[in-house]
Amino acid sequence: MTGNRLWIPQFYKLSVEERLRAVQDRGALNESDYRALASGKHTLELEAADKMIENVVGVMGLPLGLGMNMVVNDKAYIIPMVVEEPSIVAALGSAAKLMRDSGGLSAEATAPVLIGQIQIMNLPDVELAKRALTRRRTELINLANSFHPNMVARGGGARDIELFVHRLPTSGKLTLVDIRAEPERARASIEGSLVLDRPTMEKLEAMPKDSAIAFLCHHGNSSMGAAEYFRKQGFTNISNVAGGIHAWSMEIDSSVPTY
Repeated sequence: MTGNRLWIPQFYKLSVEERLRAVQDRGALNESDYRALASGKHTLELEAADKMIENVVGVMGLPLGLGMNMVVNDKAYIIPMVVEEPSIVAALGSAAKLMRDSGGLSAEATAPVLIGQIQIMNLPDVELAKRALTRRRTELINLANSFHPNMVARGGGARDIELFVHRLPTSGKLTLVDIRAEPERARASIEGSLVLDRPTMEKLEAMPKDSAIAFLCHHGNSSMGAAEYFRKQGFTNISNVAGGIHAWSMEIDSSVPTY
């Protein structure tokens, strides 16, 4: 979507039907999507919703608006926005105008690569294990990809393996940090874990760089970001609890509730 093709002056003054037609006329909306949006019957079916999450009792509708005239890397974009609060879409429109008048935004992104973790504990010979895994790197990657051939066919799949050794200090003390918000911690928590607030951040940053610190969230995904942050600060013994508190409950301490 380049050039001025997506420029629609006074878009906010049009009726809903006129807005839809204007967007379709500029090639940003196909006929099928136009009909679905114009009919107002494009919300998620209850049967489909029930297959997406647990304990479904209904589907909630929210307004779908368009942020207009955004320019990113010399291309014009229309930004779909689902919000319930007034003025947000209008504010984006005003910001887009200011940015467009200055040449628009410049942006770049890294490849969409995710990290999966396998944690192995109490190895009798860590260096021997590392050499064995490195030697069979190609075999391991091929094995992982054999389980998801469709993903590989679409350009995805396993790319590489990285090996990290996280040793406890001689004192054996591990600091466990829970990054979840207080409402989640109230539902389930591990005794002795710290909540990640400002005082805890200051305490962690003042600890020796070889301190053993493990980060925890619900399923082990969000806490990876916290672990990576501390690694970048020079900490050498940082780990992430694979599977989060859910895995902790299922595999270590069943007295911790799951949710």
